[in-house]
Amino acid sequence: MEPIHSPSPLLQTARSEDPRLQKAKRLAQSGKLKRAAEIFQAVLKSTPNDPDALHYCSIVMQQLGRPNKAMTLVKKSLSIAPDNPHALNSFGNFLKLREEYVEAEAAYSAALKIDPINAQCLNNLASIQKAKGEKPKAIASLEEAVRLAPDLAEAHYNLANLYYDQGRHDKALNAYSHSFKLGKNWRDPVFYAKIMVAIDRQDEAEEMLSEFLKHQPNHKGARHQLLAMRGETPKIADETYVADHFDAFAESFDGVLKGLDYNAPELIVNTVKDRLGEATGDKDILDLGCGTGLCGPLIDAHKRRLVGIDLSEGMLAQAAKLQCYDELKAAELQQFLHQQAPESFDVIICADTLVYIGALERTLAGVRKSLKPGGIFAASVEKLLVGDDDYVLGISGRFQHSKAYLARLAEDHGLTIASLREEVLRQEAGEPVVGYIVEYSL
Repeated sequence: MEPIHSPSPLLQTARSEDPRLQKAKRLAQSGKLKRAAEIFQAVLKSTPNDPDALHYCSIVMQQLGRPNKAMTLVKKSLSIAPDNPHALNSFGNFLKLREEYVEAEAAYSAALKIDPINAQCLNNLASIQKAKGEKPKAIASLEEAVRLAPDLAEAHYNLANLYYDQGRHDKALNAYSHSFKLGKNWRDPVFYAKIMVAIDRQDEAEEMLSEFLKHQPNHKGARHQLLAMRGETPKIADETYVADHFDAFAESFDGVLKGLDYNAPELIVNTVKDRLGEATGDKDILDLGCGTGLCGPLIDAHKRRLVGIDLSEGMLAQAAKLQCYDELKAAELQQFLHQQAPESFDVIICADTLVYIGALERTLAGVRKSLKPGGIFAASVEKLLVGDDDYVLGISGRFQHSKAYLARLAEDHGLTIASLREEVLRQEAGEPVVGYIVEYSL
């Protein structure tokens, strides 16, 4: 599911009477950020201690990709007017973007002590609470936010996500219906369809997606979800859909997964460690679909070289912050494998990525080509729950694979199954997602 989003700071009504601030505000709200910044800076030349100009200029600087300048400005604004809840809210947003979550929570809490009816700030605080695993607190914050501001679409959307995660599907549908009506930025047809299915309204979900696609025929996510609901199974998920899906919440991905008890990376890496034994730091390792790099730190001690690939540029940017990957590349994994020189890697790992590929023959052929003699490939897949097909596209939008198919792939590609066990990979909508951890050896 989509995460609780970090909202763009809202420009509040200025206390200053300087008309230039009002003009700059309007420019910023219409997306003319550079011109707005010029006016804010002009105001600060004549009145360098204007707390509103400092605050608003900080917001624009953050949006222009100058986070250090933004932080300097908002701190100065707060040093002059420490009781400004809007500046404290912006300060919290900047801290959150730096992943300084404790400090961000303190800033939001301070803002709410001054202005307890600030619904946007309550929404922001909920994002921290959810990331910390404090879902009841996050729900309480969001419920208060929508009570105070019934038209805050974002808070309704975030509340729907939390309800859905807890299996409270009727409440999730009600909250999401509000967000869908209130703002186009919070209209997610895939999420809407999944909630409908959870309360046995699949026919309505299919009808809604079909109607949506008449107006937005290029929406890859809606098309992929409609295939899943109709029981149609492509060989692989659309690359654009997968990349866009993960780019949308790259910054908060790790926090979202913590709330879902996601443990596929640990299960996979522990499987590899059991096979490798003591870390010698001499292995060439490939992390297929590395995402934000959850496997990287876990396998780091064994590497001579660690390469990560992923379709999502946003995910790769997060992985780079870990500084454990020697190379990160945006690539489709099957194409990447077949472009490698033979026998390039001792270990290949793949956490929660094969769930976006149905037919795995080309993947296993690429793995076979890329592994050194004696090499290991360890991956997670979701278990086929019904039927005897090799794979199906589940209602979740992810592929499920059969145990027999995984075994046949090994035989067909000259690999041996070293281990294959059933595990709970994570929770979704209050239910366990069951899968396999499969380890192939060459």
